[in-house]
Amino acid sequence: MQAAVAEAFARLWVPEGQPVGEPDPVVRDAITTQVNRLYYHVSARTWKDTFYRGVPVYKCPTDMWVYQELVHDLRPGLVVETGTFRGGSGLFIADRLEENGHGEVVTVDITSRPEQPQHPRLTYLVGSSTSEDVLAEVRRRLPADGSPVLVILDSDHSQAHVADELRAYSPLVTEGSYLIVEDTNVNGHPVAPQHGPGPWEAVHDFLSGTDSFEVDLRAERYYLTQNPSGYLRRTSTGAVDPAPVSTEVSTRRPGTPKEKAAAALAGVATDADAPRVALVLPGVRAGQMFAGIRTAVVAAAAVGRELGRPLRVVVADVEELDGDALAAEIVGILSDEDLADQAAGLSVSVEGRRETDHHAEDVWIATYWTTAVALDGLVGDGRVDRQNVVYLVQDFEPAFHPWGRDFIDARGTYELGFAPLVNSSSLARFLRREGVADVDDRFVFAPTIETAPLRAAADRWQPEPDVLRVLFYARPSKPRNLYSAGVDGLRRWIAAREPGARLVVTLAGETMSVPPFLGDDVEVRNLGKVSFAEYYDELSRTDLGLALMLSPHPSHLALEMPMAGIPTVTNDFLGARSAWVEGLHLADPGPEGIAAALDQAARQALGLSRHRALDVPAELGRPLGEAVAERVRTLGHGA
Repeated sequence: MQAAVAEAFARLWVPEGQPVGEPDPVVRDAITTQVNRLYYHVSARTWKDTFYRGVPVYKCPTDMWVYQELVHDLRPGLVVETGTFRGGSGLFIADRLEENGHGEVVTVDITSRPEQPQHPRLTYLVGSSTSEDVLAEVRRRLPADGSPVLVILDSDHSQAHVADELRAYSPLVTEGSYLIVEDTNVNGHPVAPQHGPGPWEAVHDFLSGTDSFEVDLRAERYYLTQNPSGYLRRTSTGAVDPAPVSTEVSTRRPGTPKEKAAAALAGVATDADAPRVALVLPGVRAGQMFAGIRTAVVAAAAVGRELGRPLRVVVADVEELDGDALAAEIVGILSDEDLADQAAGLSVSVEGRRETDHHAEDVWIATYWTTAVALDGLVGDGRVDRQNVVYLVQDFEPAFHPWGRDFIDARGTYELGFAPLVNSSSLARFLRREGVADVDDRFVFAPTIETAPLRAAADRWQPEPDVLRVLFYARPSKPRNLYSAGVDGLRRWIAAREPGARLVVTLAGETMSVPPFLGDDVEVRNLGKVSFAEYYDELSRTDLGLALMLSPHPSHLALEMPMAGIPTVTNDFLGARSAWVEGLHLADPGPEGIAAALDQAARQALGLSRHRALDVPAELGRPLGEAVAERVRTLGHGA
């Protein structure tokens, strides 16, 4: 490694003005890790010896530079800082706001110090950052003109406290602005390994339960930062609730997905005239009812058809969408899936606008594990019959969380005694292997995939001379999508491939401020999140696919791209995933394995004789309708 580092620095030493590529990712990461450790652990001469206008600022100057860029570009009306200390960073930001001629800083700490600097745009609040009084005052200061709100969290660095702050302050951040979580570098990320779970772990849990924020890697472009993965940009937002937040769990506004699911069902009472099928969804975003959410709607409607009952959809968290718009979107899905008859009696209930007229014999369908926990609570209260709960299992969801309370709770949902309906035979086999659920194959269905638009995309595809077009399902904020392994695999493959067709790599799935550098001769396009129509259109222009998922579930993109005739690379997962369809190339999940599979798939793609469009393979499970019919018969409500 020392030789590799020396060689990397030698390659960087070139005349000014000439292009310089990054060193090998392993070498680059080794260098940046050691630099960050050196900077952090000799703190007496680095970050603890940093001043602004004579006031101590316990921060990294590269992070402070990013802050001033954000303040300049966003022109926030309010900046909230938790953790004041000597007031140096508050003063720094207040000066930047003064240059803008707009905005104020509110900084919160449990201790007041007489030497803290004064500034007309700087206000000190004394108290816990999560107390009702402090939150009420912060909310009172939200800009009346709708100016951006920027939040910086730098108080108690325990995981529990940061998690509480994320729940309390994330709703205040406006779309396009930032929620910055400081000192995510501790607990071995890469410094202070003995710290214990802290900001990094809190951010990881927070991002696993929301699609409203994404990590902005551009903020880390200087390689030296105390906030890795801590610059969270808000990509979507609803209205900010001005009501004060209580510190009592029983009365405060729900923040975690588990709390939101419980709140969405809090009003359940059994006073309806007739039973229905009630689907409980953890959250929905406007125009983003893809994959698992879409499957859940179709499965619930199929249960309703089998029982001859109308469908109700209960949503714990709706972003940028009201009940009427959601109902219209669901009706469109049901019409596409030949379930239009289920649209006639459809009703939608969203958190904050709950209806309570349920029936004692309603059949409930749990989706994400938090909805199963919420329904188990209603079973314990006697408001729901356990025998009438279907658990739609679409992934091994404990793996979405670090080992801790959420992992334990998610794993425990498989033992609640609900009737499982499992998406894919590979997932069912994994559940059996883990000893958490002995799923009968009668209740296992193949992923629901629309084959018609895939065939249409395959029919429209035409090669572009001397160009190889790669589509990469890239989601940096979702660890299970193996983004960094995918990037490193692409780099290794590109570096080793023989000269030939020009490469165009398109990233889809998540908006990124700074797409990865893949080489001077590689064009990188960043689509971010796309609609169904845009996605199918992109497939018609794709020659090679890369869709990774550290999960026993097949993953929709890893099936859809080869089903559209695109040679595609995906990863294995403990032997649970396979090359289910022609044109799907299975890789070891490390960069070297991904690079080797990309080379194999590229040779097929460049042959210009793509395989034909395919159907969903029978080995992945029976048709959804058949599995639903079998499941309904066990509920005791069939004909």
